[in-house]
Amino acid sequence: MYTNMFFRTCSSVGRLESLLSAVCISLVLSQKGWFYFMAANSYQKFSITAEAAKRMIAAAEEKSRAMGKEMCIAVVDSDGNLKAFSRMDGAPLLSVQIAQDKAYTSVSFNGMATHEWYDFIKADDPLLQGIVKTDRLVIFGGGYPIKTEQGIIGGIGVSGGHWTEDMEVAQAGLAGL
Repeated sequence: MYTNMFFRTCSSVGRLESLLSAVCISLVLSQKGWFYFMAANSYQKFSITAEAAKRMIAAAEEKSRAMGKEMCIAVVDSDGNLKAFSRMDGAPLLSVQIAQDKAYTSVSFNGMATHEWYDFIKADDPLLQGIVKTDRLVIFGGGYPIKTEQGIIGGIGVSGGHWTEDMEVAQAGLAGL
């Protein structure tokens, strides 16, 4: 309302408004317009919500308590950024970063779980000797991608027990989704 009153009082500005409207309309209607350009050069990506990440953490903590273990549990989004984290009382300090790195690893290479990495690289000595020096890469169990019908929306990583125990707790977290 105020915008219309302003443009009615300023005829030169009114002409500018008309010109801008015409340009916008032509861009929308043009096959090579801005919207076409944006759609052709981007893609839609889905990511886990904070609420879903918290549910996963709660389910993993419940399993960890049932096993009598104190663990660190991390959930990352589809880009590997931390979304939710829990360090249970008594969980090892070293496990804080390992849990986050397991979650990161699980989303970093098309959704390969951390326990699958060793089998993937063990027969290729140059790869085995080189890739293990990659920052944040973990090649033992406890990290899983979070997959839905939209694709990989995040990852969960657990550390604090033997890697097989970490896997059990991470699987419980996945079930909490």
